Amino acid sequence: MLTPDSQAPAAPVEAVPSQKKQPVTFYMLPADRQRAKDAFKATNGEEMDASWTDFVARAVMNEVLRRERLYNNGDPFPRVSAKLAPGRKLSP
Repeated sequence: MLTPDSQAPAAPVEAVPSQKKQPVTFYMLPADRQRAKDAFKATNGEEMDASWTDFVARAVMNEVLRRERLYNNGDPFPRVSAKLAPGRKLSP
């Protein structure tokens, strides 16, 4: 049975802007990079990794989620507009 509420049009849904992936460059020790590649190649079928990029992005986002839970009550941190300094350890 239709009620007046069920006949009302659905609320408009805002379109989500397309999110194009951007390249990310960082440095790793060769032994760590090789170990990561070995883990990816050995398990990408079981873990359903779409690509090396997918593997690395998921690894980074898992660390982001861990830090958000630990240090920010599970919420995303405030956005930072400053560029990161390449190759230097950041002070806490």
